[in-house]
Amino acid sequence: NQVGFKAIKTNGLGIDVKGSVIDEQGTEISTFSSSFTGIGSFYISPEASKSYRVRFTAKDGISKTVDLQKASPNGIALQATNSTLDHINLKIVANNGYFEQNTDKKFYLVGQNTNAVCYAATLTLKTQIISVKIDKINLPQGITQFTLIDEKNEPVSERLVFVLHKNATNLSLKADL
Repeated sequence: NQVGFKAIKTNGLGIDVKGSVIDEQGTEISTFSSSFTGIGSFYISPEASKSYRVRFTAKDGISKTVDLQKASPNGIALQATNSTLDHINLKIVANNGYFEQNTDKKFYLVGQNTNAVCYAATLTLKTQIISVKIDKINLPQGITQFTLIDEKNEPVSERLVFVLHKNATNLSLKADL
């Protein structure tokens, strides 16, 4: 799973950090660094029986260690890759326990922009990984919230994706001096 973060100072402003994710034995699992004003991400595949911590050092030299939330033995995640101009790749990934309990069950994938549904699909969990390719031309420009909903109409995972169309208006301003 990809975990996003924003490191902030006590005044609420972002601060750049570097660090690592370590398990309970102190083994380094992943490293990370923020890319802009404390915003960054790292990847982790947590095991339910283990605990994890994030150890980081801020640009101003302050170091800190923070415990991560314990992993659930049964889970499903929605991953979004938004690296092309034409489409968004969504991946639904179920761990072993979740897959065993929910094989062949229906799920609903719903995309919303400004509280209006702009995408909807019904999926069946037949494999642990389901890939969905969504053409951006069918989505409005702006932030789209994708929600994965189970058969009980409970949201189980969400991701936000920013859509910028190729033909977006480019504005430039020039001050009269």
